[in-house]
Amino acid sequence: MKVIGDKLKDEGFDVFYIDFDANRKKAKEAKIAGIPVAIVYEDKEEVKRIIGISKNTEKKVEAQIREILKKNGGEKEKTERKEPDNYKIY
Repeated sequence: MKVIGDKLKDEGFDVFYIDFDANRKKAKEAKIAGIPVAIVYEDKEEVKRIIGISKNTEKKVEAQIREILKKNGGEKEKTERKEPDNYKIY
């Protein structure tokens, strides 16, 4: 999953990683029950949740995420990103 996230981050999308063990409160707030999980948000609203990503499904998951991004905002310009205090980027 990190490979997909890093690609999207390089393309200018905001991507954050939560260290589940270090941020159980944030994981609980996001209703994360299983990992790995990808959650796509638009305007702070969840539009898609994909659970159980593996090496065998990475390309399919990346295609799903890209389709969602295309439908919900298209291409983004690269912007300077600030990491939220309540997320741990690793």
